[in-house]
Amino acid sequence: MMIREGMMIGLWLQDAGSLSSGNTQLLTIFVGIAAAALLMLGIAFVVLAVVAVKLGKKVTITIDEVKAKTMPIIATANTMLVDLSPKVKVVSANLVETSHVVRAKVQEFETTLSDVNQTIKDANLKTHQQVGRVDAIVTTTLSRTASIADTIHTSIRKPVNEVAGMVNGFKAGLDVLMSRAKDFGGPRGPKY
Repeated sequence: MMIREGMMIGLWLQDAGSLSSGNTQLLTIFVGIAAAALLMLGIAFVVLAVVAVKLGKKVTITIDEVKAKTMPIIATANTMLVDLSPKVKVVSANLVETSHVVRAKVQEFETTLSDVNQTIKDANLKTHQQVGRVDAIVTTTLSRTASIADTIHTSIRKPVNEVAGMVNGFKAGLDVLMSRAKDFGGPRGPKY
């Protein structure tokens, strides 16, 4: 039907007196070529339609196989999701509660640690004060001991020096007496 209409349009565009046998022949060849091209195009569309139908059937079969294999998995996953949903809610609630308890315990620990630090600081300060007192006591004791030792040393040394002086004087006196006693019984004259 399209071929006939294409010929009619070609004839209509030609002048009435210009159709010759050569032009008619060319027009017929052109129309034949166009008809062959349209016929090949139609065959190509039919082949494409058949291939598309076969491909559609294969895709449908593949989709049915995928559905058959995945639907039980999806159903199982859905059942597990329904079963686990309350448990997950309980676990998340427990985690929130545990988080609050841990946070409270951490705050208590920080308070206790702060108290321990303050106690250590106080004890350290008291220790420094006691060390200062003990140092003062030891310093005072050592200076008094040194003073007493000086006094004892001086008290003992003075009489010992006096006794030593007296012993030395006594010894010197004895030496003089002994030397005179040696001279007492011997000759009296000049010594040569």
